Amino acid sequence: MITISSQWVGEATVDTVSVQIPISATWTSDDPLVLSCSLDGVKWVIGRDLIRQGLSSRSPLGEGDIRVSCSTTSLFLELDGKGGDSLVWMPKERMQGFLNKTYSLAPEGEEQMDMDSVIERILSS
Repeated sequence: MITISSQWVGEATVDTVSVQIPISATWTSDDPLVLSCSLDGVKWVIGRDLIRQGLSSRSPLGEGDIRVSCSTTSLFLELDGKGGDSLVWMPKERMQGFLNKTYSLAPEGEEQMDMDSVIERILSS
């Protein structure tokens, strides 16, 4: 299994309050279609392709709890969580660099998954 991790500082806004937060992203070859993002200690699992598409979209993409968009310098995650809605933004180039590493190891369409391991992880959660 190959794992790539990166950490940086972003900003989150809940209601009208904005604060800097630690952000970490992790990708593993065991589950190559998603990124695990820890935003101030809260884990979100986000589709790798959604992040890639969001890095070039000014309009929010995605359905459900996570929507992704960007500006020239920032990547935005609109999150609907149990504690309320929030907007998180981070340096676009940091996520782009991280994402490029994942695609260099598992190019789009060439991802391989051990489905038994994925099902076992889901059932043990």
